[in-house]
Amino acid sequence: MLATGLYLLGYARAASNIYAFWFAAAALVVLGLLGVASRLLALKLHFTIVSWQARNLKARHETEHTIGLSPSPAIPLFRMHFAIEGVFECGNKVRLKVKSESAADRDGVCLVPMYFPLCGVLHANGRLYLRDVLGFIRIPLQPSIAKVVYVKPPLFPVPEALRVDVTSSPEPSRKQQQSDEEKYYMREYEPGDRMKDVNWKASFRVYEMITRISPVSPEPSRLLRLELRPFSSQGETPLTLMHLNYAKSWLLSFISAIQTKHPQYRFHVRAGTHEAMIEDGKDIETLAQVLCDVHFQSEALQPDKRNDEVFIFTTAFDQGLAGYLGLRSLAKTHLFKTSGPGQDKKETRRVRLFHLAPGLALPPLRGFPAFIRSASQRKIPVSPGRANGFYMEEKLKLAII
Repeated sequence: MLATGLYLLGYARAASNIYAFWFAAAALVVLGLLGVASRLLALKLHFTIVSWQARNLKARHETEHTIGLSPSPAIPLFRMHFAIEGVFECGNKVRLKVKSESAADRDGVCLVPMYFPLCGVLHANGRLYLRDVLGFIRIPLQPSIAKVVYVKPPLFPVPEALRVDVTSSPEPSRKQQQSDEEKYYMREYEPGDRMKDVNWKASFRVYEMITRISPVSPEPSRLLRLELRPFSSQGETPLTLMHLNYAKSWLLSFISAIQTKHPQYRFHVRAGTHEAMIEDGKDIETLAQVLCDVHFQSEALQPDKRNDEVFIFTTAFDQGLAGYLGLRSLAKTHLFKTSGPGQDKKETRRVRLFHLAPGLALPPLRGFPAFIRSASQRKIPVSPGRANGFYMEEKLKLAII
């Protein structure tokens, strides 16, 4: 508008056109008034309290950042906007540049929409702006706010076919010993024991955690060992990242389904180099946050407790799976593995990578064309290796948009 006003002003002077002069003068006066009013309002709104909440963000779901502004006065011809931009890390070398903006409503609540194709960590910067309704003026009100946001793998309903009958598969984590300690119904702490069963007084006395066991009807507690294998022979491409993200969601959904049906079960989870003990819903949320930062890595670990039963979650790109299963040939091993699309479309799950919808922008990416070209479905290898226990294969097909 400023350029148009200056052009009309020059044209009016050159052509001696009085109408062009008045149009140019009106445009410049309006811009001047908007500029002065916006500066005065910016001084008034400089101390606005900003509350930025980004909870329970899930990949491949429409999500919103909730921004609360206090106070939020009703200003004619002006609106307060909150803009978020940053770098989304969803791989070792994969970075998505994310940017989104939204205006606050009358209650001072601003919902900034975003869509994340994969789980990962968002390093975001948010800033409050004052804008006029015509879009001519944009003034920052406060310095940028830095925030680290975890975008967790989504859970999906686990059908009955995916639920393993675990009533006899895991080993008990509480075993009554035929020793002197059975006399007092106490023993050393073992992974999977509930914290409320720990005898803290005896533990402080001997400087070792002691678990108290009821002699009549000890509550059964079982321990399940689960492993996520984040290993790939093809590096990071949209296809391999999608398969790994699905394996993460599969692992979390499996744990959630089993714990809902069997609250007494405990889970020892190993995801690459990370290990965790899962006992309740809070531990599942913590594990989901940890998995946001678990990416493809080189396989350097040997099987942990080779004779114990284990549930393995992996992808079609895990070329070391056959050798790993060979080391565990004497133990019962359950395998959950992704694979390429099958001939029957009904048996193939279609997973979209990016999503286009009103208010949701496609995140730009450095080297985006080359990154997308590497998403060929034909590059899915046939991963050898079969488990001697329960085997489940999920056929996936990548849809870019």
